[in-house]
Amino acid sequence: MKIVPFSVTRSLLAMILLILGFASGCGEGGPANSVSGKVTLNGDPVTGTIVFLGKGKEATGSIGLTGEYFVSDPPLGDVSVVIKPNTSVPAPVGMSPGNAGSAAMPGMPNVKAAATPPAKYADASSGLNYTVAAGKQTKNFELMP
Repeated sequence: MKIVPFSVTRSLLAMILLILGFASGCGEGGPANSVSGKVTLNGDPVTGTIVFLGKGKEATGSIGLTGEYFVSDPPLGDVSVVIKPNTSVPAPVGMSPGNAGSAAMPGMPNVKAAATPPAKYADASSGLNYTVAAGKQTKNFELMP
């Protein structure tokens, strides 16, 4: 009978556990339920925070400078949607929401700054609603002034 050194056995066991760890991590990542899309006002992107309010649960996501958002694990069913402005990030110098950017930086594209959502959407009674189903969905919101 041949005796296998302890270090070889330990190394083999560690390799098997490592392979099992990688195998269990494979598969589709991310949340099972999510909503993503774009928020606009008069066709211009809106920046801020979007909140899905359901029965006893809420989920929040950031709305980027392009108006795109992602909400992970939202409440399922009928939800009220709240869209709040960002209060901590001012518009870039030379730009105001909804207006063309300043040409002060040669070589940079002339882009519009993201618009601020109207104040009425910061409240759940605004009438902005959505029905969230299980799975991954896309929902765009066009806000009215």
